[in-house]
Amino acid sequence: MLFLIALTSSTGAQNETIARGEKLAHQKCDVCHTLRNDKQQPVLGRFAGGKVLAGVASANLTLDPSGISYYDEAMFVQALRTGQVGARKLKPLMVPVVKDLSDDDLTAIFAYLRTVPPVKHRVDNTEAPTPCRLCRQKHGAGDTNE
Repeated sequence: MLFLIALTSSTGAQNETIARGEKLAHQKCDVCHTLRNDKQQPVLGRFAGGKVLAGVASANLTLDPSGISYYDEAMFVQALRTGQVGARKLKPLMVPVVKDLSDDDLTAIFAYLRTVPPVKHRVDNTEAPTPCRLCRQKHGAGDTNE
């Protein structure tokens, strides 16, 4: 009986974390990482990236291998805190957006992003922009998307 209560408690806390992460992701990430059409509907799916701002295309934040499927929680937090993933520097546009978030906020966003359906959409700002058949934008690796 005690195990069942502990499991239910843990699941409830996880659900609260995901719900908080969803709210924060929609406040902080959605506007840049979800490309929308003129009716404000997601073109590819939420957080699939491809929106071009100041010459930089937003990354795919979904679990697809073309997104951030290889990130773990620590890597996600570190990337947003340092602006780097390993030796690769991220574009600095998002750093001011997340600088006011706590590590708990970032881990909640990461937990929520793990629930978002994966979308195959390769975006690579280290490559020259090419037309993307999926999102109809021009971004690095655009020509590799089918």
